[in-house]
Amino acid sequence: MEKETEWVAPSTSLSRALFKICPSDDPLDHPDFNEVDYINKLFPNEQSLTSIDDIINNVKSRISNVDDEIRTSLHQQNASAKEGQEALIESQRAIQQLFNKIKVIKSLAEESESNVCEITRDIKQLDCAKRNLTSAITTLNHLHMFVDGIESLQHFAKKRQYSETANLIEGISNVVLHLQTFKEVPHIQGFVTQFQSVQESLGKQILQDFKESLENPSRTGPSMNELGQSCKVLDVIGHTYRNDLIKYIVQLQLAEYRHLYQPSEVTAWLDKIQNRYTWLIKHLIDFEKKLGSIFPPEWALSERISLEFCDITREDLTILMKRRSKDLDSQLLIDAVAKTIRFESLLMKRFDGFTNKDLSRLNKEFKTQVKNLNPFEEEPTNPFQDEEEGKLPDDVSPFLQAISCCFESYLYIVVETQDRHLSELMERFVAESKALSSQNEMTEYIPVLQSSMDLFQFYKKALDQISALSTKESILLLATVFQKYLREYAGKVLQGSLPKFGAGLSSLPLTTSGIIQNFQIMLKEGDVSKLTKLEVSRTCCILTTSEYCLETSHQLEEKLKEKIDLNVADKICFSAEIDIFGSIIGNCIRILIQDVESSVDPALQAMVKTNWSGVEAVGDTSAYVSAIVGHIRSKIPPIRDGLATSRKYFAQFCSKFATAFISKYMSSIFKCKSTSTAGAEQLLLDTHSMKTVLLDLPSIGSEVSRKPPASYTKLVVKGMTRIEMILKLLLSPSDKPDSFMNCYQNFLPDSDPSELQKVLEMKGIRKNEQGPYLDIYKKTTDAETPSDAEVEVSTSAGSDMLNRLITASKTSIDSSTVKKLEKLIKKGL
Repeated sequence: MEKETEWVAPSTSLSRALFKICPSDDPLDHPDFNEVDYINKLFPNEQSLTSIDDIINNVKSRISNVDDEIRTSLHQQNASAKEGQEALIESQRAIQQLFNKIKVIKSLAEESESNVCEITRDIKQLDCAKRNLTSAITTLNHLHMFVDGIESLQHFAKKRQYSETANLIEGISNVVLHLQTFKEVPHIQGFVTQFQSVQESLGKQILQDFKESLENPSRTGPSMNELGQSCKVLDVIGHTYRNDLIKYIVQLQLAEYRHLYQPSEVTAWLDKIQNRYTWLIKHLIDFEKKLGSIFPPEWALSERISLEFCDITREDLTILMKRRSKDLDSQLLIDAVAKTIRFESLLMKRFDGFTNKDLSRLNKEFKTQVKNLNPFEEEPTNPFQDEEEGKLPDDVSPFLQAISCCFESYLYIVVETQDRHLSELMERFVAESKALSSQNEMTEYIPVLQSSMDLFQFYKKALDQISALSTKESILLLATVFQKYLREYAGKVLQGSLPKFGAGLSSLPLTTSGIIQNFQIMLKEGDVSKLTKLEVSRTCCILTTSEYCLETSHQLEEKLKEKIDLNVADKICFSAEIDIFGSIIGNCIRILIQDVESSVDPALQAMVKTNWSGVEAVGDTSAYVSAIVGHIRSKIPPIRDGLATSRKYFAQFCSKFATAFISKYMSSIFKCKSTSTAGAEQLLLDTHSMKTVLLDLPSIGSEVSRKPPASYTKLVVKGMTRIEMILKLLLSPSDKPDSFMNCYQNFLPDSDPSELQKVLEMKGIRKNEQGPYLDIYKKTTDAETPSDAEVEVSTSAGSDMLNRLITASKTSIDSSTVKKLEKLIKKGL
């Protein structure tokens, strides 16, 4: 039996490569072929096994066909191998022949190159000789031009033919650049030295020509045209001689000014400072008329003269003011600085930092200034050019504070003068305030004191005046003066004009002594007198004036920060002064509230003294309610009219009064012991009437009915509703503690034990009978109690505070007051 050939399965990578070369849809050809899956696909169930013989025959037939294809391919491959071997041998033979041909060509190329080099050797030598000859000729030409140029330059310089000289120097300078390679050659070095010597001689000669022409106009010398051409020569030979000439011209033009206004002269003092500026304006006009056409515009000689003028003036004024500092006064400084700033502004608009090209005429503003300052009848010719109106230089002008900076250290004199004026003004305000306070009747309604408007009007003028002179430390000094007199005005005029019984509530920053004084006033609750209509009106006027001062002080602070340099703007702060005016407003409101409260106190005392246990039937509103309403109707309208321009503070007054009155009314209610059912009903009726009056309080007695603010309505409703709940409790039977306490919890869910005791006393339940009610309250209430540590900290802090206040009070109040103070603080703690 023939032995079967062993089958070797190809690798997975080889199978995948073959599949990519010869793709097939037959699953048997797929590299990931799985026999089990393939058989399961052919025979999915038992019924399909009936066709197994047919499938086997088909597979055998396919195997036979594949074997035939393989044998055929092997025969074809064998024949192709023989043909390929023959083709390879033929290719090797052709390559050898080609190599031999290339070798022959290479040898011929090398021979040709050698022949070409022999032919071109002479040509290269000729080219090099030509280049050297051309360079030598060019150098000789440059040298010839250089030598001839120096001779011509000397000739032109002697005859002062400056127009040709300038052009010639430029040409020679270009030739020198070409000879730079041969600078080590001695002859060329000598020619360059000679050229430099000629330029130096030219520079000195031109300077001498200018000096002779300008210092001795009658002497025969170069013409103006020649001098103008010589300026071009100076531009060409370098900046040294040009700068020397500019410096000489500037000094020469200002020599007369130095002599006329030297510090020892009478004309140099500040009262004649305008003469200095007039002199420069006239001199610039004369200079431009006579010499302006000589100098190139880019030299900007007029601007240089003006800058030097500013430097000289600043130095002279500094020396003068230091010598005669005692002669300085406010008005003299103000006039001098104002004229100086106007002059600097004029120069800043006229000159643009050495960039002006056309100096033919002044701008319009300068022209007007010249006309105003010209002392002659005939208007001088204005040689300056009009500039665009309002045009400012892009960069900082050199004329900015070029002179006026010397006044900065003396402007404190102006501020001191303003201080003296304000002191005098404050004395007048105090006198007017006392005269107004001494009036027995009011002549006219004053919404805001005229003195406050006069004060801020003075501030505005002073600020405008100082800010026009300086934007630095002077404004900071002025701000300090403003703050000083704002405090004085608040204390002497506003606080001093308040009614005497309220003056103890200090509007100044709270100190230890201020706190004790306020406590003293709080202790004297009964020592309060009623205000007259004039005092009420004056108190309202002080309040509105304080509001005006508060708002205007804030605006003043912002204005000062705008005027002063940003570097020191943060140093200006009016918060302390603003707080003072706010404190005065609070004092005014407290005074008005105390006045209204004092008017209703007798009625509340009458309510307490009423025998509510003896009331048997409910009648009309009680007499004390009518009395309270009458007082409120008489007191509120004048206050509302007085605060017509301060609606927010009137609303604040109403809210604070309602809060204080409700608290006092509730305290009075609790003082009504053993109230009967009819008495409780009467009190409930009275309370409802009081609630209605309080809700209408902001517009009471007014022809126009306005709805009160929602916050005010909520405050009144909440406070009076609680009182109504307390009175309704009095109507509940108290014979059953459980039932009564149930009602109590429903009516007063946020109550406390002390309030419960007060309600029980109003019901006529004695203290020894209140035990069951208190026990039920403790069981049903989840009241939070402070921990021992919190109580200890609070007690310690209270003791420290008490000790400090008692120690501070020993020097200012008597022993009886100290005892009252101790009791009050202990009660609060």
